Amino acid sequence: MNYTRLQSAFHATRLASQHAQHHSHRRRYATETKSAHAQWYADVVPAMIPVALLGSAVYLALQLVQVNLAHEKHLDEAKVRLSELETEVNALREERRQNLARASTSETTHSPNVGQFEPLKTYNIPDY
Repeated sequence: MNYTRLQSAFHATRLASQHAQHHSHRRRYATETKSAHAQWYADVVPAMIPVALLGSAVYLALQLVQVNLAHEKHLDEAKVRLSELETEVNALREERRQNLARASTSETTHSPNVGQFEPLKTYNIPDY
């Protein structure tokens, strides 16, 4: 009976030792030799992170500059349009003033009651 226990303990120890050797062999294999693709990714990917960050920062900065320039262009166009509209309004006011001046001079020359005012007309509007 002791012999079978001893034999099973030896067998368990031997299996554990083989298992440990197998894992250490696998670990040594993983650290000793890498495939060409794994080596390339290990070399390139960490170096690409700063490049990607720098590229993103440059892209966002250029996009911000583009948006600011487009806004300034829009403001310049709006100012030009505003000055055109102000010029048009001033021309229309001047034209209206001249038409009113002509109308008042023609009324005074054609009106028999020069200098007299007509009384205001009153209307009776019912309250509802």
